[in-house]
Amino acid sequence: MGSFACARPSSHRPHLHSHLISITLRVINTVVLLALICGVAIAADLNAKAKACISDPGDLAGLSGDPGIDVNAVTNVVKTAAHLLLNEKFRELDCLTDSVRTSKERLAGGVWTLHLLYNGLRAPQLHPTEEDWKTHMALVQKWVGAKPKSITARVALAESYMDWGYNARGSGYSNTVSESGWRLFEERNRKAKRVLEEASKLPTQCPEQYLAMQNAITLVDDDASEQRAAFDRAIKFEPDYHYYYRIYTQYRQTKWGGEPGEVAKFMQQEADKLGGDAGDMMYFQTALNLVCGCQSDKELDLSWPRIKKGFAATENKYGKSLKALNQMASMAGSFNDAIAANDYFSRIGEQWDEEKWVEYKYFDRARQWAKQMTPYQQKLHEIEDIAEAHRQTQVGQQYKAAVDAKMRELIKSCLGLVTGEVDKFHWFVQVGKEGTIESISGPLTGPLGPCLGPKLKESYDKKEAVFPPPPEPSYWVRFDLDPADLAAVAAQ
Repeated sequence: MGSFACARPSSHRPHLHSHLISITLRVINTVVLLALICGVAIAADLNAKAKACISDPGDLAGLSGDPGIDVNAVTNVVKTAAHLLLNEKFRELDCLTDSVRTSKERLAGGVWTLHLLYNGLRAPQLHPTEEDWKTHMALVQKWVGAKPKSITARVALAESYMDWGYNARGSGYSNTVSESGWRLFEERNRKAKRVLEEASKLPTQCPEQYLAMQNAITLVDDDASEQRAAFDRAIKFEPDYHYYYRIYTQYRQTKWGGEPGEVAKFMQQEADKLGGDAGDMMYFQTALNLVCGCQSDKELDLSWPRIKKGFAATENKYGKSLKALNQMASMAGSFNDAIAANDYFSRIGEQWDEEKWVEYKYFDRARQWAKQMTPYQQKLHEIEDIAEAHRQTQVGQQYKAAVDAKMRELIKSCLGLVTGEVDKFHWFVQVGKEGTIESISGPLTGPLGPCLGPKLKESYDKKEAVFPPPPEPSYWVRFDLDPADLAAVAAQ
């Protein structure tokens, strides 16, 4: 890494407003400058290490990119490793991986260069045929034969066996996998585990080796206690290799047999154990592997504020990564945070990540959603701040209790019509001076919406005094409902 610290600078609070603006601007500029300098320094460090190992300028090109200005820079590292393997440049691969393993090299965005290189060694690129796989396996086995003490070659062979096993299984549901597919899947994963057990006897050990063993144990034994033991061994070996958290949480989701809430609890406990920026960065890096923009995101119940905090800490320490920005823009959509998404998209510009969005139209569609929804969400935040200020007063708490009671009466009248699962939700109700409904902000969606929405609209249209007169006109109140409270509401 560079000789300077890539950290968030501190600021002081001066007494004069003009000085505050001046100092704030200097702090912001310093943060941006440090992020840019860190990104350039990290890219330069990798390029220097590559030059010491690789003589062909064509092979060096893919290792000289800056992730802060080129969204494909990270992917190019993976492709370069695959290219070196395909051309049987085993000495160069061992030299490069040994170098970045020793230095614990990271690119902008906090990704380990070592892990990226292994990603290029574990499978044929693009859409491999069975012949491509046979060629790939022969190459890695030839590498092991030529360099029997190479830890990189052994780990690459083990991970290749696991990916080859997935190839035989296919990507469908378990009931769609053929008998031969399951046989090859299990056979190749067991071979991977044996290769890793042999690799444990080599003089050099590798962080990726422990990650591969985590994966192999899960695929071969499928035992929760063994998975945890493998995770603990890995973290003891290299505490900062955040991919260990990714593998463990991936297989502790409910769809793989984990308990409800287990992943969120684990991530919070481990992040709190690390503490500070380190814990937040781990939380962010792990979430990148879990949040998929699908139904399982809701089940995970992760903390979006902590993910954002971890991303900011990672960027401040390691520099800007366009790939990470694309990932965050996508995640912001999953958490319905248009304001954050709009900020990320503005920083991305046209550097969209094909691996994340697949096609430009999906990237642009998400960008337009963020742009259109941002003013609405900003207004909602303003309302939330007003309602929270009201709640902080004794009068506000008493009035909120009266509004809550009336809202629960309305909800109770709708419970007999609810047929689906009710999620947690909250609304903001603006009450006029006579107790009428002036406005409601928040989604009237879900099973309660078709009943409750028309009731509230009817009261609004008739200008009925639904609530007691508020402490002041146009008074904002927040109402929350947890599905767990519905039984109590029904019993009232």
